[in-house]
Amino acid sequence: MLEEGSIYAVKEILRSRRRGGQLEYLVDWEGYGPEERSCALLPAGMEDLLKHLTEVSIRQQQIVEHLASRQGQTEQELANLRAATAVAAHVPLPDFRTQATRLLPKMTPHDDVEGFSSDV
Repeated sequence: MLEEGSIYAVKEILRSRRRGGQLEYLVDWEGYGPEERSCALLPAGMEDLLKHLTEVSIRQQQIVEHLASRQGQTEQELANLRAATAVAAHVPLPDFRTQATRLLPKMTPHDDVEGFSSDV
């Protein structure tokens, strides 16, 4: 049995029950085996704190689940971009000389180069 007034570290709260209008917790103590588990009362005023901590813990779990989901979506988007980039890397770029020749009119030796360039 644990000594009255001593401070022990809680490893895990296993269960709770209401007994005589108070909450009792079945506690697994840090550094002690399962045979040393015992019921403990929460000190006065701690119920609200425990309730708040429980709510915060639930919210943190929801955030972690959302981030894990978003990470999965981001990884899928990244995989899609990598696949698209790999396909694009195999598509040859057009030859700029061929494009320029096709777009510009042909010049002959008799064309006025200065006049030709000012028309463009």
